[in-house]
Amino acid sequence: MAGIYIHIPFCKQACSYCDFHFSTSLKLKDDFLKALDREIDLRGSLLNEQVIETIYFGGGTPSILSSAEIEGILAALDKRMLLEKVTEITLEANPDDVSYDKFRAFQKAGINRLSLGIQSFHEEDLRYMHRAHTSQEGIQALEVIDALGYKTISVDLIYGSPTTTDEMLVNNVELVANFSNVNHLSAYALTVEDRTPLKALIKRGMKKEVNEEQQVRQFYLLKSELEKRSFVHYEISNYGKDGQVSRHNTSYWFHEPYLGLGPSAHSFLNHRRLQNIANNKKYIDLLNKKEVPCFEEILSPTNKYNEYVLIALRTMWGIDVNHIHHNFPQFESYFMNQMSKLLDDGQLFKVDNHVKLSKESLIYADQVAMSLFVDD
Repeated sequence: MAGIYIHIPFCKQACSYCDFHFSTSLKLKDDFLKALDREIDLRGSLLNEQVIETIYFGGGTPSILSSAEIEGILAALDKRMLLEKVTEITLEANPDDVSYDKFRAFQKAGINRLSLGIQSFHEEDLRYMHRAHTSQEGIQALEVIDALGYKTISVDLIYGSPTTTDEMLVNNVELVANFSNVNHLSAYALTVEDRTPLKALIKRGMKKEVNEEQQVRQFYLLKSELEKRSFVHYEISNYGKDGQVSRHNTSYWFHEPYLGLGPSAHSFLNHRRLQNIANNKKYIDLLNKKEVPCFEEILSPTNKYNEYVLIALRTMWGIDVNHIHHNFPQFESYFMNQMSKLLDDGQLFKVDNHVKLSKESLIYADQVAMSLFVDD
């Protein structure tokens, strides 16, 4: 199994917390689409030996494109790669882009899974995060998508904003759960990243600071409310209902190959990590010269081990001890020793040959994983 990720680096406006690569200017959009076609042409053969099962349009805001532009990208992929086995094509979308005609056209183009960036149904939250849509547009977007009959819909929510009370968070979950075709939810704590407007506004005293105690409490509140409604917590930030998981993202967690296209996109091919340049103009200029706009990161055995531990521990499947034995024998003794301490502390528990986080440790997944890391 392999996947394709396409980064669409444009947004209508900048959310205050976002540190992903994007531009709010669309003046390079047409040049970007031509460059993307060239990148597909130059790199399409990299997945020739793989069965491609998922395609994911991320960003940025992919729904800023027209259905014809999305269809053109899919046609370019189909011309250069084998897509007969593709079962999941996801498009990230913002509520203010949703209209019946546009999203029916996306459906006809082949999009069969939507990831809708709601974040909250409350105006206070949306203003704090500088989101482009209103709470009413969030509800209307779900109503339109429901009417169109999309079978697989994921909603993004953000918890832990200083503006979000526990009651507001529960209300967000209730509103999502009212739509039976929403069978997946991704939930993220509001983080304050360097070089973001939110960081600067907090520093200047113009926005309230994030409260860690509130974030921990709301993580578990959200988990409880979603599990009451039959959502399964299968990864720290992801919940699925009726057996739904993001097949594309799950492939990342199981180290399956994927090709990333577009500025800032990452790839994982033949145990090599590749990253595209995170600059729209440079990306376009390099591809105009038929140069591949990426650089390679060499993963050492230590890098691979640490990454596996970090990612696996975040999932409901946990760390496979047999995987450590077969793939990282040089670290097995250290791993078993550290694992034993964490089991004794109650931070981990073991089911057959899989080691998992205790409920109390879920919110501290990355810190627990670091206790199992080895140094280069």
